[in-house]
Amino acid sequence: MNIIKALIVYLSIFGIIIISYVIGKSLEKVEGSLNKLNSILRTVIIIFITLTVEIGIVQLISILINWSFIDALFMCSFLFFGFIWVFTLYSNRETNRVNIQNKYLGVKMEPNEVKTFSFNLNPFSIGTIIFSLVGIASSIIYYLPYFI
Repeated sequence: MNIIKALIVYLSIFGIIIISYVIGKSLEKVEGSLNKLNSILRTVIIIFITLTVEIGIVQLISILINWSFIDALFMCSFLFFGFIWVFTLYSNRETNRVNIQNKYLGVKMEPNEVKTFSFNLNPFSIGTIIFSLVGIASSIIYYLPYFI
């Protein structure tokens, strides 16, 4: 029985590696195609892809957990926004930590390299914010009769 469990674990790890490789190669081709487009069209396409992937994730979660789509949408809207917020906050913190460490070790650095946290908007975060706002608003509208 332990051999079967080990085999399943190894096959799962191998499957994850293969899936990661395929996604990486696909994203390289998409990135190459997107670099040929102008910036506004590229931004719109990235936002659309972000929204599509997030809707797919919500649908998958609603099927796996056996929730209704609107319930999973409500929860995932908060989670996705939280993920991009925490990721941005963590990236800023790590950049500041490295800059302070470099200053302590005597590495030359420009003045004011340590920056306060500010939320940066990129196409991915714009798509996630749109998804979160629409998801929360649609959930509130859907459940509004229960509160009245």
